[in-house]
Amino acid sequence: MKKNLLSLSLLILPLIGSAQITITQSDLPTIGSMWFELNDTTTLQSITVGGANQTWNYSNFNVSRTTFTQFQNIAAAPSSWNSNFPGSQMVSYTPTDSMANYFSSNSNGFYVDGFYNGSLNAQPNTYIFSPKILAVPTPFTYNNTRINTARLTFTVNQGFNIKVASYTHQEFTADAFGTITTPAGTFNNTLRIKRLSYAEDSVYADFGAGYQPLSNSTAHDTIISYDWVKNGSNLLVFSMEEKMNGPVGSGVASTATYYDNTATHLPTFLKPSESVVYPNPSNGSKEVTISLKSKNHELLSIYNVSGELVKTEKLNGRDAIIFDTNILNSGIYIYKISSTDSQEITSGKFTITN
Repeated sequence: MKKNLLSLSLLILPLIGSAQITITQSDLPTIGSMWFELNDTTTLQSITVGGANQTWNYSNFNVSRTTFTQFQNIAAAPSSWNSNFPGSQMVSYTPTDSMANYFSSNSNGFYVDGFYNGSLNAQPNTYIFSPKILAVPTPFTYNNTRINTARLTFTVNQGFNIKVASYTHQEFTADAFGTITTPAGTFNNTLRIKRLSYAEDSVYADFGAGYQPLSNSTAHDTIISYDWVKNGSNLLVFSMEEKMNGPVGSGVASTATYYDNTATHLPTFLKPSESVVYPNPSNGSKEVTISLKSKNHELLSIYNVSGELVKTEKLNGRDAIIFDTNILNSGIYIYKISSTDSQEITSGKFTITN
């Protein structure tokens, strides 16, 4: 009897490491959700074929840049911008940004509604998807498929109005599930969603007698990407975009991204030689200084350990920033310094002891 039980257990063990899951609307981002994205553009990871009970190891990773997205209430962005996106439920925006990205979700998935460019030199300002770009389909499980067509429209004035309509065809397939290891840890029960998309553009001009078609493109910009997702509030685990040979995938990733939504694992000191914080910890000092070794700096962003953005300040090329610690409670904070082209230059951690 014991021998039979042992044989049965050996058969079952390989099956309990990972299970097929279904992504539903309850797993999608809501107001307050955050995505910390760490990107690798140098390690060309291989892309495996799909299937059940896969094991992926992408712990070999070179962080080349990081980005941060926080999903906020629509009221966080200027109302004049929001009026262009009446159906949106969330926005990603900070007061010093010149861009606001708009999102919505329903029982069919999570969507990108469009974005508004607040730069004074932006021409045009408003980019609207109608129908919307589908980011994550729901409900979605292994071997499910979904097709979506989005249309991005914007108008440019060149003495006369030119309207551009770009159609994006999207095909989603949940082609695999299993266990994935990233620098953020090992995640069982993940679903891999393969997405193929391509675009077709139409251009119209109004010379005073209404819009007339100027040109229509054939299908172009074929993209194949993969998202590993899991149940729970931190939906995204890992993403890859495949390097393309024209419309054909190469089997190798051109970029890869892992997501780390735990406050204790925020990206810190990616380039520590670029900045110095003192005093650190503050030891009761009323001021903290972040000293920078170059002047190609645009924005300082400070987050608390919950990942909430608590302070931003324009740097305008300064090589040091001094701020009053009285505006912050005692605790650990993470800072990021961004350049004029929004790329992260340096990041770090400091402690306030009031």
